[in-house]
Amino acid sequence: MAVLSFRDGAAAARWKGVEALQPAGLPASAQSIVSAASTYPVDLARSADPATPPDEPAYIVIPYSFTVTPAEYIQYFDNYVRPRLQGWNRSGVLASYTLYLQHYTAARPWDGLLVLEYKDDAALGQREKVVAQVRQELQNDAKWKALADSEQSIRTERKRLSPTNWFPRTSDGLVCRGGPAEAGI
Repeated sequence: MAVLSFRDGAAAARWKGVEALQPAGLPASAQSIVSAASTYPVDLARSADPATPPDEPAYIVIPYSFTVTPAEYIQYFDNYVRPRLQGWNRSGVLASYTLYLQHYTAARPWDGLLVLEYKDDAALGQREKVVAQVRQELQNDAKWKALADSEQSIRTERKRLSPTNWFPRTSDGLVCRGGPAEAGI
């Protein structure tokens, strides 16, 4: 998985030209080992980056389908999901998160994509325990609890992805999510 950021519409249009010749921007040698490549224009909706990026991060990517409008989902995210993520961060396991929303939702396999960056594999291994602890802490918040009770009516989780070693760091000299570089575009 790669996330590319473009400074404007013209740069995104140039990328479409690259993809016309090289699907996903991959050279022919890499295309022979890829079984599928999909490109989706997305909008960065919410994010929280770590003060210090972890050395050995582990990721989970969770696609969601919404049963509400994107604006309603953002409100739900801010009031229900973000407090959970902040609790996971305070617990020391979650380093960062990024929420992307599909730019064009018609006929797409998901509406929102939540990228969770854990500090390392050990932190990811503590996920279930920390999720339960934070959920228990938040039960005392009536507004949060009401949203927790309606979770399934707001979104449906699709198959999770657990990619390894993607999202290169700026120090690697490569494009990073939200970064200004455009990989020659």
